[in-house]
Amino acid sequence: MLRPLFGGASNAIFPVMRACGGFGVALVASLVGCAGQPPPMSRVVAPVPKHAEGSAKLVFLWPPDSCEGGGYQVITTRGGKFVGNIARGTRLETDLAPGSYDFITWNSEKERFGQAPSVERTGVLHADVRPQQTYFVRLAFGEWAVSGPREQWSRTWTGRGPLRRCVESDAALVRLSPQSNLWPHLQEWLDELTPIAADTESGQRWLEQQPWLVATHRDLADARALRLTREARRLASIEPTDGVALVP
Repeated sequence: MLRPLFGGASNAIFPVMRACGGFGVALVASLVGCAGQPPPMSRVVAPVPKHAEGSAKLVFLWPPDSCEGGGYQVITTRGGKFVGNIARGTRLETDLAPGSYDFITWNSEKERFGQAPSVERTGVLHADVRPQQTYFVRLAFGEWAVSGPREQWSRTWTGRGPLRRCVESDAALVRLSPQSNLWPHLQEWLDELTPIAADTESGQRWLEQQPWLVATHRDLADARALRLTREARRLASIEPTDGVALVP
């Protein structure tokens, strides 16, 4: 799969869940989904992230990308706590007690349709968070190999520049801090992405009814973490100072 190196961003202003349309959409909607539509076991919340008293907030962002493969991502802690599901065009918000966490993500819908779980399709993130701070994480598609970021180029050129090949892996969890190159896009993403929160009780029951899910992906996540380069580990880690204080 190829995508332009320089992609234009939409100027749409937040709100909204868009309806799917067009011929044949029903055949693929269960896997691809509509941008901005909440995935299972989630609900739309207020557009401005607010901290619960004494807690940190972690926001996972899924900007639509030409390298994504559809479905939705399940996010849990390494210990098996359901954090939530996230789909293209949404941002998942969760409150956390201050402390240290390890997160795992995988594409549940793809696996339901027969894709085998694998190391390169299991995302990992380590986070150390402080109270009254908001932290941001981007789901990156087609940008990471097993060991970390990788760029693959095509000899094909367009009027907008060279084409980058999508790396054959699923979502990587990449911190987004004020020092990140993509930080200037944050406000645009907050405006455009549908804010969602998890139905944690339903999600936890779902995990407990299938205990092999967390066990399988935890083993894959541990293997992935061991294979990451030093730079990749840095990009897949949130430091306490990466947070910002948001004023509603």
